[in-house]
Amino acid sequence: MRHLFIIFLLLSAGCQPVAPEQAAVIKGQDFTLCGACGGWLVQVDTLFFRADVPAEFAKPATPVWIRFEKDESDGLKVAGHWIKIHAIRRR
Repeated sequence: MRHLFIIFLLLSAGCQPVAPEQAAVIKGQDFTLCGACGGWLVQVDTLFFRADVPAEFAKPATPVWIRFEKDESDGLKVAGHWIKIHAIRRR
């Protein structure tokens, strides 16, 4: 019994929590920063975020399922409500 407990602890120590999958809509390109390099606007519920979207999903009004986290890599991305998309698929 003690061996099973130790194995469980070792396996669970490397696991990270997985963000829940959320319904979202790719609304369109965000041209506010520097023309075409501003990323895409992504709507999750009533909130809007900016994100780099893979090419196959980079079309306005595309409904998707995403897993994401807030991008806090620098101050501009925090202030601009950027997210990092970890997983994306069609709805």
